[in-house]
Amino acid sequence: MHNNQDFPKFLNQSPLLFGVNVWTVLSTMMIVGVLMIFNCNEFHALVIAGVYFLISLFVQKKLEKSYLQHRVRKPKTGKLYGRYSK
Repeated sequence: MHNNQDFPKFLNQSPLLFGVNVWTVLSTMMIVGVLMIFNCNEFHALVIAGVYFLISLFVQKKLEKSYLQHRVRKPKTGKLYGRYSK
């Protein structure tokens, strides 16, 4: 998928579970639990959590894509320059 050295700390701090941020999975499970505590229908709780999960994945992929697009190497030296060069 990607090398850990290719991403800045804010994208690389949490472990991945099948290529998905672990905190995204845990927060999705927590949403289902909270909705079930408040007597929400099981189906509705799963639908709400599923929508949240898909939005989280979309945002994560957009962050990775945005980062990679702004990371450029100089042709001769190979050194990085641009927004995330440090």
